[in-house]
Amino acid sequence: MCINGSFTLQLGNKTTDSATGTTCGSYTESPPLPEKVKLMPNKLYTMTLTAVPSGSDGGLSSIHLEVTCPTCFTVYIDGVETSTYDGPGPGCDTGEGLTQNFTVVIKSKSTSGAGTAGTGSVSAGSSSGGLGGSFSLGGSANDSAGEISFSAGTISPDLFATSALNYVSVTSDVEVIRDSGTNALRQIKAPETLADIVTISATSYEIRFYPISQVGVKV
Repeated sequence: MCINGSFTLQLGNKTTDSATGTTCGSYTESPPLPEKVKLMPNKLYTMTLTAVPSGSDGGLSSIHLEVTCPTCFTVYIDGVETSTYDGPGPGCDTGEGLTQNFTVVIKSKSTSGAGTAGTGSVSAGSSSGGLGGSFSLGGSANDSAGEISFSAGTISPDLFATSALNYVSVTSDVEVIRDSGTNALRQIKAPETLADIVTISATSYEIRFYPISQVGVKV
């Protein structure tokens, strides 16, 4: 900010410490947020800039904001695909303060490393029989959150039980819950989706994918 006064930034439930500038003729950088803000993809957040002039001769001449996120996501500020915002303030020496809200949304990029959450395929395992398949968990801080998969050289009833499903964690921002009795996969929470694995019968199950914006707090 180019400011003669003080300002703070709030995003989600985090607020920066107050930063103070003594002249509109030079740039004053905001202190970092106390910790990284965890934003869910495709959910609208509000970022608030609050500026207070140093007195009747204080003011804010220009605003520069930057939002960074993992490379597998794209930032939208006020509906525009951009990670930065530049705009004017009320002006220097006006004695005017400012409270301005910006909308922030992050969306997953379509990359070769991270498929769209919930998409996948099933195919014949080999020329002699069998079956295999995989389903993407979307993007993550490491580009891909991995996939749920299964594979067998021959088809048997066991192939259609949840115990046949596999997931290998490739990033720390994915949470895996397993059945306490069988150790089979039960739920996987990734940055973009929650995969809920529901047993229908001994030889059938469903993998239900929910957008992370529809997932509540773990209890």
